[in-house]
Amino acid sequence: RFRTNDVGGGEVRVDLGNPLAPTRPLSITIGPNGTGSGEMWLHNGTAGDHGALAPACGPLSGVDGAVLPADVEIDPPKIDNLHSRSSRGFAITLTIDPATAPGTYRGIVQVQGAEPVWMPLELVVPSVSS
Repeated sequence: RFRTNDVGGGEVRVDLGNPLAPTRPLSITIGPNGTGSGEMWLHNGTAGDHGALAPACGPLSGVDGAVLPADVEIDPPKIDNLHSRSSRGFAITLTIDPATAPGTYRGIVQVQGAEPVWMPLELVVPSVSS
């Protein structure tokens, strides 16, 4: 299941039993204060519990390859167990310099403990209207 909303961020659900990347990234729009957030949901649809999981975000870069300095907070940073037939959400909050040039920056969130699981992340810095 993939769902986004128009304000700020959205939500992506990734199935641990079928770890193909979503067809679209989790898209987070940065607000005027330099922050934005969204949610990643890990789903365990199997009959067995899954051990510790820790999502981590790699560098975000623009189309020119320049890395965007960003503070990425994932809450919770780790879970010890994902029970069978259950889901767990992770809030992803990004903070950047409010003076960052408008554009789209992309990166990947990977999940330690479920190495084939990954999710594209897209950070949108909108143009400031005069």
